[in-house]
Amino acid sequence: MFGDGSTESPGHAYSSPSSLDELLAVLTKKDLKGMERLFSPEFADPRAELAKALRSSIPAIQAYVQSRVEHLEKNLPTEVKESARFYQDINIARGANFIADWLETAAIPTSEELDAISSVGTRAANMSAPFERVLRAVLASEDAITAILEDACSILGIPVEIQRGLLIGVQAAHNRILIHMTREFDARISELTEELSVERAKFEDLARIDPLTGVANRRAFYQYLQAIIAERKRHPRGELVLFYVDLDSFKELNDLYGHQTGDGVLKVTAERLSSLARPTDQVARLGGDEFTVVMNELPPDQQVLESIATRLIASIREPIDLTSQKLSVTASIGVALASEQIDDPDTLVINADKAMYKAKHNGKNRFHLAIQQIQLQN
Repeated sequence: MFGDGSTESPGHAYSSPSSLDELLAVLTKKDLKGMERLFSPEFADPRAELAKALRSSIPAIQAYVQSRVEHLEKNLPTEVKESARFYQDINIARGANFIADWLETAAIPTSEELDAISSVGTRAANMSAPFERVLRAVLASEDAITAILEDACSILGIPVEIQRGLLIGVQAAHNRILIHMTREFDARISELTEELSVERAKFEDLARIDPLTGVANRRAFYQYLQAIIAERKRHPRGELVLFYVDLDSFKELNDLYGHQTGDGVLKVTAERLSSLARPTDQVARLGGDEFTVVMNELPPDQQVLESIATRLIASIREPIDLTSQKLSVTASIGVALASEQIDDPDTLVINADKAMYKAKHNGKNRFHLAIQQIQLQN
């Protein structure tokens, strides 16, 4: 699965670099200090734990990848679907085990092993499976494995620079598949390379979207907030405000009406929040019944914040018509502002979350402003 980044013609044989450092240096052109330390004796036990976590997650990775490509199978014959899924599960298991073995031993797969897994392109072409489906499966696998390893690294307390080296290796693995797969799938290498670039960009966008509501997911929310806070350090303009929205008594609603109705309420809530947001704002679902609205460059005026929060609450409170019944839900909102003292996403989220719980404590269906960190005009 690890790629060499070479540009030989499709008919030439592949030659694997002689060492891990050489392979990664050719492919990534990045600083490998994190990689060197990852394979030092001090991280032997964490590497073993990471490998164990990855192997135990193979069924979950297979299920996630299938969920990402299922909509592309609607028009495929049954036998093509079954074959595609069979080889997909095999390749995911092989790939995850290759990475786990690499973590434990620093040994890369042999050329024969790499050819076996990357020949998915040939099988897909023989089955008349669409290239887009195969491509998205590989990209989804990379995303899932990356997320699992990131979570495991956080639990084990592995430093960020070491995590970066690990993720370079995961990227190298999937790049090897993509390079070989496209060459085997079709002789039109230049056209397929262009498709690869376009589809990767599309997939990265999809990976940042909450599948139920269509708004940004938790990962996209933190990426957006981190980027906008960094930009404000260079060019501060107006106020950066986080509205933390939590539906009141949502669990009781789910228990009473069922999860299908609950999902409908979440979809409508996301639509209503989005309708009140500006094009430059971001609406995200953090999970469950928790949403956020991030607004930048707002005027330093408390009345403006109160007006926005009031409109958000009023919009959510409007009756929801889900065909079989009309429902009315309320929300509690915590409002927090970034400032020179609040320059990281976690602090801003914590402040907004605390403010939201104060709103709930004060009776729900209301908002609470956490504005002590900044002087606003009243």
